[in-house]
Amino acid sequence: MTATGTVISGSFTHAVPQPDNYLVVISTNPVAPSPANGTSYAIGATVGAGYTVIANGPGNAFSATGLANSTTYYIYVFSFNSLCIGGPLYLGNLTAT
Repeated sequence: MTATGTVISGSFTHAVPQPDNYLVVISTNPVAPSPANGTSYAIGATVGAGYTVIANGPGNAFSATGLANSTTYYIYVFSFNSLCIGGPLYLGNLTAT
């Protein structure tokens, strides 16, 4: 990650197997949010109070602007496949049947 002034940019390693999308959320809260399965989030939307979506798509890079200096931020990445039945599914355990 690279922080410059009030901007932070970074990237992450793709999950294996690679999903077709990632939801990236930023917050000052050290506790991960719980995105609602079946809900699509746009960039700039919130995933609960204090959690803002900064990326949503197939790429593994993100950038957030308008951040406060001398503040600790946490980045949360959720991988998902957009074509899942009832999806997108951000949380939960998958079982083969």
